Amino acid sequence: MKKKKRLYPLLSLMLLLPFLLYHGNNALDITTFEIPSDELSGLRILHLSDLHNKSFGKNQEKIIEKINEIKPDLIVFTGDLVDGRRKGHQNALTLMDILSRNYTVYRVNGNHDFGDNGYALKPKLDELHIVTLENACDTYYYNDIPVQIKGVDDPISYDRASRKSEFKNSLEILDDTVYNILLSHRPEHFNDYVESGYDLVLTGHAHGGQLRLPVLGGVIAPHQGILPAYDAGAYTSGSTTMIVSRGLGNSLFPFRMFNNPELVVIDFK
Repeated sequence: MKKKKRLYPLLSLMLLLPFLLYHGNNALDITTFEIPSDELSGLRILHLSDLHNKSFGKNQEKIIEKINEIKPDLIVFTGDLVDGRRKGHQNALTLMDILSRNYTVYRVNGNHDFGDNGYALKPKLDELHIVTLENACDTYYYNDIPVQIKGVDDPISYDRASRKSEFKNSLEILDDTVYNILLSHRPEHFNDYVESGYDLVLTGHAHGGQLRLPVLGGVIAPHQGILPAYDAGAYTSGSTTMIVSRGLGNSLFPFRMFNNPELVVIDFK
């Protein structure tokens, strides 16, 4: 009888596990951050990242419904629309197609976007007038106030010998008299972003640490390893704030736990 009682917690966990895995991979969280600003007060940015060609319902209806409720002024996507380990890009294209009809959308390439899936998707995104910033800058106007948005390619796009120097050179700010936003896939270069002087940096790539634990936070992240320093949320140094999205999909490890897919809302107030 005692042995049976000891098995009850294990059996309960086994029964709960499918639900936890499904919920952790499909229930969308909305996380809101406030940025103090007088000139840009009222501006709302939606930050998405790391879709990895995941589907949220038929024709992406679940995520589209959430986004329409948020009513962003513009949307930014910080890399990995597709997955380099799996074929196909239709789910990513469907999401971008629907969003492009109602919103201004900026994106940068993540490491998974430099492959056959990403290369096949890029011209289709251009047709939808999705703005892909490949080490380039664009000016977005909010109530006639200019906001400079710079996007940099993932370091994987450079040859191995020049990755660090070329990536750092790509971070140069063109006009430091306006508000500067940087879109970059990787959060682990935070110190370089601070040194470059950006006001706001939006990144992804860490997948929230895949599994999140109380106090410890994310467990493991690409290119950061165990207990990553930058797994999710806001990090501030000097005048620079970096916000790391937990992302939407998965790659090598196919599950999330206590780490739901995330829509990041940034309100300027």
